[in-house]
Amino acid sequence: MRKHSGRTPLKAWAPAPLAALLVILIGCASSPKPVGFTKVKYYQLKDEDERAESYSVDPMIRFEREHHFHGAVTKDQRRERLGYYYTLFWNAPATRTPVTVRFEYRQALTGERISTFDQVVSEVRSQNKTALRITGESYHRDGRVVSWQATLLQDGKLLDQTRSFLWK
Repeated sequence: MRKHSGRTPLKAWAPAPLAALLVILIGCASSPKPVGFTKVKYYQLKDEDERAESYSVDPMIRFEREHHFHGAVTKDQRRERLGYYYTLFWNAPATRTPVTVRFEYRQALTGERISTFDQVVSEVRSQNKTALRITGESYHRDGRVVSWQATLLQDGKLLDQTRSFLWK
């Protein structure tokens, strides 16, 4: 008869680290991100006199303002930068097929006329960011942006769409 030494045989505990490693690896695996827009950030850069109060109070607004005015020295250069700045965050499968980001918008002084901005993204990653702006003559002539719609297209197919509350 064999005596029990009090130690666990090697065969009994060898699979435990492998099982733990497998559980950790499965837990770390990320699920695929849904295709489409995840966030739309916009900022209206107004004339300094209109925002004097908020300019001095909130450091985040002050940073955003200084960021967009960076490099503008003359009054005309600063005036050209006034307007709307949009940043669209979106997900798509990382492929070699380009994606078109279409941004349609209406401005206060143009009535129902829709202006369109298309940007083709040829290097598509799983997480993407597209920045655009409505500034300068367009902003001063046609007024503020009152509604907008953003669309993701790939090979002519609609991937996703998001819009402001007032878009119809």
